[in-house]
Amino acid sequence: MSRAVVEVTLAETRRALGDGAVVIDVREPVEYDGGHLPGSRSLPSTQLRQRLWEIPRRARVYLVCATGDRSREAATWLRAVGYDAVSCADGLREWRPGEE
Repeated sequence: MSRAVVEVTLAETRRALGDGAVVIDVREPVEYDGGHLPGSRSLPSTQLRQRLWEIPRRARVYLVCATGDRSREAATWLRAVGYDAVSCADGLREWRPGEE
């Protein structure tokens, strides 16, 4: 597997979530509580190393944040340690709470 970060669109992330993929929101809990993609899991990027066991190893995981910066950084690190992680390039900028 290439270690280069793979970036996907919000639409691709939402489609993957609908198909049963794991989507991890790496924002802080207060941000997640303010609105998140229904079905996404909260796992702040600041806690990734301590909670790595919560991330599936055998499946692609999609990471989201507000703008794409934290998810890109988290995906870079996860890929470096052997995970198939991708980042939602523009984050949740285009998404509004209540959208499915």
